[in-house]
Amino acid sequence: MADECLIKFLRKTKPGTFFPSTDLYKEGWMLRLILDWFHRNPQPTHAFGFNRKATWYSEALLPSAFLPRFRGDNLAENWTHADGVIGHITIEENTRAGLELRKDASQFIVIEAKIFSGLSKGVKHAPYFNQVARTVACMVEVAKRAKICPSQFEDIAFCVVAPKSQIGKGIFSEFMDKNHIQSTVEQRVSEYQGAQDNWFNDWFSLTFHKTKTDVISWECILDFISEKNAADGKALKAFYEKCLEFNKPAVQNGKPA
Repeated sequence: MADECLIKFLRKTKPGTFFPSTDLYKEGWMLRLILDWFHRNPQPTHAFGFNRKATWYSEALLPSAFLPRFRGDNLAENWTHADGVIGHITIEENTRAGLELRKDASQFIVIEAKIFSGLSKGVKHAPYFNQVARTVACMVEVAKRAKICPSQFEDIAFCVVAPKSQIGKGIFSEFMDKNHIQSTVEQRVSEYQGAQDNWFNDWFSLTFHKTKTDVISWECILDFISEKNAADGKALKAFYEKCLEFNKPAVQNGKPA
């Protein structure tokens, strides 16, 4: 009943009347709609194609290899949010969003969704440990906790989805470079003076070698969906246009606010 009431409310309510339009028209909901479509419409050749028995989850929490070792640990960081995850996954018992891989997992794709924002450049105790390196390191930690060897993965990847205009500016290029990711994680590990060397050598190096990194535009995804189903593509493109409209950076005196 509650779900039906929510659907009726959204159908009848003009966004912006009772809550900010960006609560609905934003990258998180855009990604959920996209993942739901691919889950219901198997597309094995696409980057977001679901393997057999794979599922998806939004706003999962990924454990870090650099969690606090003791109170006041000045090297530590928290768990990392993942906008979307595709794969053979479950949510850890007694948690709301703690992500685990199934023991038979062969697919693990983590997706970061952007509209006009960029990637975060670091965390409190490691200002250089950017969002991509941090998330990839967390993916490796997830695999380690599940004791899944890299050879078991048929598809493991980290993807950023963003508007074509943002991708064209090159704002993601450096962060997504695999050499840059590896050297950034190496720097993070070096701060632990040997305590994380085994994790890096036994897990990160091997798993990351097999991990793909990619930047995909919303427009490319929506064009693909439109080719498969014109009606679905039209509806999703309309939602995406609203996301662009309501998230456009404000301009004051001819300059971004």
